[in-house]
Amino acid sequence: MRRARCGVQETPVLGWCINKSFGPGASWVPRSYTKMLTNLLKDREAIDYEGALENDEEIAKSYSRRVGNLLKVIRKNTPLLLYPEFIKEILNKHSTVLAVEFDYYCPKAYIHKERIQFQIKKESYSANYIRKLIKAGSASTHLIRASRKDDYVLGWNNRLGQSGDGYLLFLDIDENDEGKVKASLKDRKGWLFKSGGGFHFIGEEILASKEMWLHRFTKAARSKKLKKLIDKKHLDFSVRRGYSTLRITSSDVKNFIPFMCWDNT
Repeated sequence: MRRARCGVQETPVLGWCINKSFGPGASWVPRSYTKMLTNLLKDREAIDYEGALENDEEIAKSYSRRVGNLLKVIRKNTPLLLYPEFIKEILNKHSTVLAVEFDYYCPKAYIHKERIQFQIKKESYSANYIRKLIKAGSASTHLIRASRKDDYVLGWNNRLGQSGDGYLLFLDIDENDEGKVKASLKDRKGWLFKSGGGFHFIGEEILASKEMWLHRFTKAARSKKLKKLIDKKHLDFSVRRGYSTLRITSSDVKNFIPFMCWDNT
């Protein structure tokens, strides 16, 4: 993972970039997989133009097994930037941020489920600290007798500072077409995380008040480019609660761990 500064700015903006390197070179993907993917592409073209393929269950199982193994190789050789490290970078790069806030909550229930909130001092936080928060959150769900405890995840809140004197713009995007999402966000500075069936967007600028955040948040969600992509439940609940939360870990109901897929700063 390579990081490069993007210059100093006068306004309170996170003016830095995060880049990824995809493995040590072309040789890390075995040639047999390249051949297999070529064969799969030919089969797909045959379906498109010839209408049918021979139903061979053993070949299908073999392809499935080999694709699964390829995914393991890719994940091993592709350093993905996950939220715990990303949050640490934000804390390191912005001297006025004194704390970071998290909710331990059920991602399938916006209103009727209990939330457990943690606020961590900047100097105490590390990427590994997330494990402690998950452990503490899990213990707390037993204490408050929460139902469906295994569904709970850790979420990062957009309030920064011990008194909520800074906010980030969080957008929960309910659209799986990455090209469409990037086109809609191309004029906005920030970072895009793949979250499974959709995306998270984190704006680069730190907003100075709750009122400014609410204005920017609702304006973005109702903009011509984004209004059909934004998760309306997330929008409505964030406005009602007074802050936004984005999931950073996984559970049985949300089994995809978000990772950064685009740096637009």
